[in-house]
Amino acid sequence: MFSNDTVKEILETAIDSLVDNFTHEPYIHRCEHSIHCELYTMLTVHRALQGLYPFKGDENRSTTLIRKEWPETTARPEKNGRRGNFDMAILDPYDVPQHTVSDFSAGRIRPAFVIEMGLNYGLNHLASDEGKLTNSGCRHGYLVHL
Repeated sequence: MFSNDTVKEILETAIDSLVDNFTHEPYIHRCEHSIHCELYTMLTVHRALQGLYPFKGDENRSTTLIRKEWPETTARPEKNGRRGNFDMAILDPYDVPQHTVSDFSAGRIRPAFVIEMGLNYGLNHLASDEGKLTNSGCRHGYLVHL
């Protein structure tokens, strides 16, 4: 069953494992997207994050909770009114049925958890990722830079 506390524990355990794997085998990943894939795989095995959740007004269409490249909730000034993407997001199963397929397609569902990641990037990338989290007022935001 989904609860913020349960998902927080799952996510933090997965991130700890990801960091531990990296410290033991730093060249297991060549690029950031490979790390995204590893974290995604770690998360999808947990029952609390599995299942299909129907949209408002269309119970024949549904989605999963773990998302790769989910739009920021609020555009940052330096993006000239456009929204960038979070590397990963976890939607709240209680929020999904309150939104339409159009809301989903436009990325207008506020995620319960967001993750920004980096691999071998400098401080500017880290600062930009931190800006995404703070600008969007994320309930649970994680910054993982290796």
